[in-house]
Amino acid sequence: MRELGKTRLFVFVSLALGLCLGGVGQDSEQDRAQFLASVVTTSKDAFFMAPSRLILDGGVKGILALISDRYAIIGGETPPKETGIATIEQFIKPATRSEKNVWVKSWDMQTDAVRDVPLALMQRLAGAGESGMVKTSQPGVILMTDDQGGLATAAAEGKATTRQITTNVYKMNLTDNSVRKVVTINSAHPGYIEASPLKPFFVWIEWSGNNPIDAQDLKTTIAMSIFDLDGKELRHGQSRVHGSVYFRDWTQDGVNMIGHVVRRGAPGTPAKGKTVVLNTQTCQISETEEEFAGYSGEQPTPALELDEVPTLVKLDKTSRMVRTLWLTSTEPSESPRCLVCGDVSSSHWISSKLDKLAYVADGRLFARDLVRMDLAAFEKAKAAAEREMAMSKCKQVALGMLMYSADSDDFMPLSSNWQEGVGPYIRNDSILDGFVYTYQGGALTGLQDPAGTEIGYIPISGGRCVAYADGHVVFRPGP
Repeated sequence: MRELGKTRLFVFVSLALGLCLGGVGQDSEQDRAQFLASVVTTSKDAFFMAPSRLILDGGVKGILALISDRYAIIGGETPPKETGIATIEQFIKPATRSEKNVWVKSWDMQTDAVRDVPLALMQRLAGAGESGMVKTSQPGVILMTDDQGGLATAAAEGKATTRQITTNVYKMNLTDNSVRKVVTINSAHPGYIEASPLKPFFVWIEWSGNNPIDAQDLKTTIAMSIFDLDGKELRHGQSRVHGSVYFRDWTQDGVNMIGHVVRRGAPGTPAKGKTVVLNTQTCQISETEEEFAGYSGEQPTPALELDEVPTLVKLDKTSRMVRTLWLTSTEPSESPRCLVCGDVSSSHWISSKLDKLAYVADGRLFARDLVRMDLAAFEKAKAAAEREMAMSKCKQVALGMLMYSADSDDFMPLSSNWQEGVGPYIRNDSILDGFVYTYQGGALTGLQDPAGTEIGYIPISGGRCVAYADGHVVFRPGP
């Protein structure tokens, strides 16, 4: 589906170059300008921004999360129907708000299908928010956890007892909008889950400390369990580390986790840190001197980015600040930016593959496809289309000259007023833009070589398009 869409868009770009740039007349000039205003170039590529298409019409608050390169979760609110009683209630209880109006939907970016997210996932989202949502290696599959709450202790018969924390893990499949609980985890200490970005498993990590009086003696115990995406426990274990440990990333192969241990030194000395690796095969933590970039570590700067620019718009005595959204090249280029939308909310993004962008404007969600073309091929196609357009305009001017002379006893117009003379014989005055009239006027009768007598030309990059007295047109390369 994605490849088919790209093929169609490439054909559209080719047609746009051939028709918009190669056509003549005022409308085609406007189409050409509009087309070129939708192109951003880098040092290697040209990106054409296809027209916007409406995904959701109204009530969109923002994009909650991107799930792989195909799915997104979006949220919004349906405005309540206004009645006289409702309006009065708003004055009496302005903070009153019905949660029934809040909605969450999934968006398939390949098919543009938008579906309501099941109530179960909405409840998970409400309890955990985006921080409780974990992406997995399977496209369109995410994991959600319950809000754990705090660790509870109570005194019973003089003894301190600890109540276990129960955490439910749910699996949401955006392909069929199914939600099911895959495992219930009972733990004595707070924990969280992390899913491998490349492998079909997730890790439950819980930690506890010895609460020493001297911070130099802090030791952290990490207990971990490895589950497949259907909730089957594969292995478990625990490891004890001197210091405070946290994990921030996965290794490049998506198998092990990269973390950091921080140890407090003597009073007045800075804390020291060191890299640690959680081995999901052995469920052990080890220190290492090796530096890891990590799976989601530093990435190269993308060629394009979305740039939000506040703009003050004035109309008569009224002024308003709007957010204009621009597609911008991150490196110097001849066409560094183009306007995406005149007024947007703060919710917008561009895909990691630079093939799609989305934005919210006036409560509506829009998407635009980006078509990447080799810069050299684009410049070649643009130059060919501009030459074709100039040749077509030149041809129309030459034919208009001949029709004028046929109605004027075979006399060509004078150079002082040739536009006024030829104007009635062409479709649009804009065709005359750029044409340089070189014939000095006078009769065409008796010309020995009409095919070799130049009457005018249009200069373009790489040469000029020349019209001759017999009506034919040629391109002459040159400065």
